[in-house]
Amino acid sequence: MIVVGVDGSMTARAAVEWAVNDALRMGESLRIVHAVDRSPYQIGRFPNAAVPDALLREGQRILREALALAHERQPEVEGGACLAVAGACVRAGGAVRDG
Repeated sequence: MIVVGVDGSMTARAAVEWAVNDALRMGESLRIVHAVDRSPYQIGRFPNAAVPDALLREGQRILREALALAHERQPEVEGGACLAVAGACVRAGGAVRDG
């Protein structure tokens, strides 16, 4: 399995392109991961309950875009995505290849 981390940047986009090409070349599956660190946003005396949800929504958007790019680049590569929060994959899904 080839694992690539994404953060929505152009560099991450290039990393997804490289990783999906490498996965095809090596006959491996691809896992795209985005990590969310909520801790900096929970330090305040009066935490904003909407902030963590916004972080998760943004992470899901980043993963959707990365999956679409991987599928566009190499549709035959199998794999998926993981939204990691506090070191655990809390939401997995989104196949690189349909079927």
